[in-house]
Amino acid sequence: MEPDHTPKNGMPQHEIVEEELRSLLSGITIERELREHIKKRLERVGMYFRIFARVKAAGSLCAKLIRKEEKYKKNDEKLQDLIGIRVILYYADDVPICQKMIGSLFHVREEDCSIDTPGIDEFKPVRLNLICDIPDGAEGYIKRIPKELWQNYRIDKTFEVQIRTIFSEGWHEVNHDIRYKHEKEWESPAYYEYNRKLNGINATLEVCDNTIISVLDSLAYQCYKECKLSEMFRYRLRIHMQNEELRPELRQLFETDKELWKKVYRLERAELLYALSDTAFASIPRTLNHIIYIGNALQIGDGRIDEMTPSLIKRCVAEWQEQQDYEII
Repeated sequence: MEPDHTPKNGMPQHEIVEEELRSLLSGITIERELREHIKKRLERVGMYFRIFARVKAAGSLCAKLIRKEEKYKKNDEKLQDLIGIRVILYYADDVPICQKMIGSLFHVREEDCSIDTPGIDEFKPVRLNLICDIPDGAEGYIKRIPKELWQNYRIDKTFEVQIRTIFSEGWHEVNHDIRYKHEKEWESPAYYEYNRKLNGINATLEVCDNTIISVLDSLAYQCYKECKLSEMFRYRLRIHMQNEELRPELRQLFETDKELWKKVYRLERAELLYALSDTAFASIPRTLNHIIYIGNALQIGDGRIDEMTPSLIKRCVAEWQEQQDYEII
């Protein structure tokens, strides 16, 4: 049922709606807890990131509901970003890993997500916006949001997670305020060159994303050839490690067995980092030695490294293997 927003006391309709929304939104704080769920998972793997969360402000929410009222009614749709979380990653190849982590934490409505894959001959804004159901389990998140929001307005029981790289973040902020909020104006032929220039900036930033990974991968390969062990891992994994000192027995093994060293260099980074983010490894300090033990157990299977592996890590690996299907990103 839509609320009756007939003007009262001479107040315009949008002001009445905004006033009611401000009252309903005032006590919502669950965005902090949703953010913490994601933050802990990313911290567990040591990923370089920033994360922000917000509940849509009453004025912004009111404006969007009014602006898209006809579209929502026509398509039987609802606003899905009452709560928004933005994850900003330093490295572009962490994006699919983070996306998979979100999918393991929350129920993602695949049909409602905005995930762009531009063609090979075009540069344009690329969105990775995941629409997730607000959990309704023991935390009681749904019950902590006024039911009038769902009953009186076209607002869904969902939240949005945007995943971006640190290079694209600033551009998306400018684009959102300048172009997205004034779509019809920017569809004019008079804005053709301005659209191209904005997209050109985005293309440059995409090249920056790819280039920084290329530089670090090349550096990792150079360290691999020179048998600079700790340095190779630092540039290859690109995560926060609590200790980068390599155990002498491991160092000697890699220096004398070049085939094993090659296998270690070729560890599948995405699979390894996704595993490290799981609660199965929550009790394992994120040191270089431990990461090698886990990588060996999951992907290489060298018996000599297995003999050095602490029993706690072996138990954690067994727990992980029981609950995963080993789908590599």
